[in-house]
Amino acid sequence: MIDNYAYNKLADRVERHKLACQYYLSRPLPKKHTTKEDIQSLIEAYHHACMAEEYDRAVDIIFDYDLHRDLDRWGNYRTLVELYAGVLPKDHFKGEPLLGSIGTHGAVLGNLGLVYSDLGQVGKATKYYEDALAIGEEIKDPRIIYFCEQNLKSLKN
Repeated sequence: MIDNYAYNKLADRVERHKLACQYYLSRPLPKKHTTKEDIQSLIEAYHHACMAEEYDRAVDIIFDYDLHRDLDRWGNYRTLVELYAGVLPKDHFKGEPLLGSIGTHGAVLGNLGLVYSDLGQVGKATKYYEDALAIGEEIKDPRIIYFCEQNLKSLKN
């Protein structure tokens, strides 16, 4: 309760989150990532980027540092859902995109489809793939189109 009060009174909280993001990104990482704990500083940096409403920076942390590959390899699907959902509007399908690029928005939706597929939630996976596919077709991005079409096909088999 006191923490929330103090946080809400903090005048420059966006700037503080930006600094925290930079700090966590500056932390050295092990050469080999073998557990979620090895990349925890990157997850913290991602969190602070989102709190600073720097969603493009947050998604860059996911992709540039291969968080999505590591977390997928280790089966941390719930964490992946949280990370992808954090850079999307509350209503993932109708809200105004938070990301600067509609292509990146489509890629995140497609990757969420993949995670839900891994979790065995075919209905959710299908919805995310279909929305990502619509974006891919709208912007004529062959990578998004191919990715979604192939994954939709494998869900039907």
